[in-house]
Amino acid sequence: MILLTAYCLAESLFVYLYFGHADISVENYLFQATLPGISEEIIYRGFYLGVLNQIFPRKKHVLNVQVGYGAIVVTILFALVHGMDISRHFEIVFHPLNMVIPFLFGVVVVWVREKTGSVLIPVIFHNITNVLGALIMHLK
Repeated sequence: MILLTAYCLAESLFVYLYFGHADISVENYLFQATLPGISEEIIYRGFYLGVLNQIFPRKKHVLNVQVGYGAIVVTILFALVHGMDISRHFEIVFHPLNMVIPFLFGVVVVWVREKTGSVLIPVIFHNITNVLGALIMHLK
C-alpha cells in the first residue's frame, strides 16, 4: 500500500508540473475510471505477462516478489505504446517523456500483480491514477 501511495504522489506531482490545464468532461472521468484499467491490465499484466512467465520462468526476487524477464518485457512494451503517436502523415513519433510515467507505473503494477497473483488490484489502481491525473489537469 505504501508503494501505491508513493507512486500516486509522484505521478500527481509529475502531471501537475508537466501537463497544462484541460477541460475534462464527465464522460471522460467515467471512461478513465473504468475502461483503460480493465482493458490494459487484462492485456498487459494478465495475458502478456502470463504467457511470458510461461516462456521465461520467474527466477529473480525483487522486494520479496518473484519476477522474470516477462515483467521487464511487459513494462517496456507498456511504456513504448504510451509514448508512441501516429502523425497525420502516418509517421510513428516517439515522445520519450510520455514514456516515463507509464514505465514507472508498469514497474509498480507488475510487482503488485506478481505479489498478489491477481489483476484486480492493478485494474483498480490504474483507474484511480487515471482519474487522479485527469482531476489534477482539470483543477490546474
